[in-house]
Amino acid sequence: MLTPTKTIKIVQWSFGEQLVHLLCFLVQTEWQRNLWLLCEEPASSLAARIFAIISISCIMTSIINFCLETLPEFEREACLNTTGSPDPADVVPNYNDVFFIIEAICVTWFTIEFILRLVSCPSKFAFCKDIMNIFDVLAIVPFFVVLVVQVESFELRRVEFQVEIRVTRIST
Repeated sequence: MLTPTKTIKIVQWSFGEQLVHLLCFLVQTEWQRNLWLLCEEPASSLAARIFAIISISCIMTSIINFCLETLPEFEREACLNTTGSPDPADVVPNYNDVFFIIEAICVTWFTIEFILRLVSCPSKFAFCKDIMNIFDVLAIVPFFVVLVVQVESFELRRVEFQVEIRVTRIST
């Protein structure tokens, strides 16, 4: 059982023919340590290796998706007119676009992975100062900012259109 204080220990695993030495800061609870090792040390277990493979696959998929999306062969409308009317309130983001769906799945994975690492990390301060974690946040946040802006913009346009109709009805 782990003691309540944080201690430094050398944990060793045998992985195939190599012996992996890992200097880790053991956290206050065993589940945090196990989760941290799952997210940060692929050699610690089969589950950690699978986790790492999924992470790398998402990274590669995201990069390929980003590159393919910019090719002229895949040019498409980012927004769709849902009713066919010329009213801008009827134009909505195309959330059924394959590129958007792939990006959403990858960003969801990155977000879950980041939250798991943050929750299980031994030192939140050191975690937040680490440049790689800052890059992770800078890669994740823009997706959600754009998504929120699109949804809010759509809602605002819909409300503005409804106000215009009401004003027109009142004035006639």
